[in-house]
Amino acid sequence: MKRYRFRLETVLRVRRLEEETARLELLTANTRLADACARRDAAAAHYRQIPIELGSCSTEELRRTRQRAELAAATLGARQATVDEAARHAEAAREAWMAAVGRVKVLERLDERRREEHRLELERDETRFLDDVGARLREEAHVH
Repeated sequence: MKRYRFRLETVLRVRRLEEETARLELLTANTRLADACARRDAAAAHYRQIPIELGSCSTEELRRTRQRAELAAATLGARQATVDEAARHAEAAREAWMAAVGRVKVLERLDERRREEHRLELERDETRFLDDVGARLREEAHVH
């Protein structure tokens, strides 16, 4: 009886490694995105706690308040840009992982089909063998 061997087993193994690599890259990208969001949110919370009083301020106090507000806005803008970049990277990593999963599934389905074809071929061979044995036994029974 011949043993089943998937001719594309090496390719399937490589595709599975690519899928695992893509999964790890997606995990890393999602972690970076979560970290960027946490840093942005922490900065926003920090700046929300700073009181801004515009009542009877001197010109110098108003200038310092404006500078702090501009610094806060620039910092939050930079943090948001980091979040946006991390989100783009995470989306690209997700798409790469999904493509890798698809390539593995195609090969796995092909392997399943080939395995089933092999099983059916073995059953046909066994049936033919049993039919031949039965025919020989009947011939021998007629001869004796």
